[in-house]
Amino acid sequence: MSDGQSTFIKTHKQLVVVVALGFLIPIALIVSLSQLVTDMKPPGDAEAHSQLLSRIKPFGEVTIADASSPKGNLTGEQVFQSVCKTCHEPGIAGAPKVGDKAQWAASNKKGYEALVQHAINGIQEAGKVMPPKGGNPDLADVEVQRAVVYMANRSGANFKEPAAPSATASPSPPATAAMASPAAAVPAPSSSAAPMAATATLQARAGGRSIWPPAKP
Repeated sequence: MSDGQSTFIKTHKQLVVVVALGFLIPIALIVSLSQLVTDMKPPGDAEAHSQLLSRIKPFGEVTIADASSPKGNLTGEQVFQSVCKTCHEPGIAGAPKVGDKAQWAASNKKGYEALVQHAINGIQEAGKVMPPKGGNPDLADVEVQRAVVYMANRSGANFKEPAAPSATASPSPPATAAMASPAAAVPAPSSSAAPMAATATLQARAGGRSIWPPAKP
């Protein structure tokens, strides 16, 4: 007797195949969709990522210098890139931006000597704060002077870069050794000298008769 319905599953093997396909096909679809979503990037994502990195970038970076390197050999541009750039490029703490002639006009009018003194000794005014030597006390004065000339000349000034310090130094006077007259060497008396001197004294007191060593009884 038949109810009018038929199925294509006739054997147990066909049933196993149908069940396996029922599990594998959804899994394959889910994996494909996840890969598609992962590969898709919204427009402008790279630009937003670069802007985020620029916002969280620190203001200053630590530069480790070789302690054995000679002092005073850095150029103005090198000092600017390693120290001054931190504040004078973005204009932090009232520092005039390098290249902005309007911001540097008042500072350049003060003259080279005033700018150098501010750079070496630091400055604390209303809206302006700068530590001595830009926060790097290891810089030589001449290196700070070169950095001042480099920044000011790029911002409308016409200062002359300072000459390198002279490497010649006055020789130190030779040390003079104290001359002392040698003391006369006095020989120490030997151990046998004392009995001989005592014998001679006793002989003189006894009228020339020898009483030393004493006669045996």
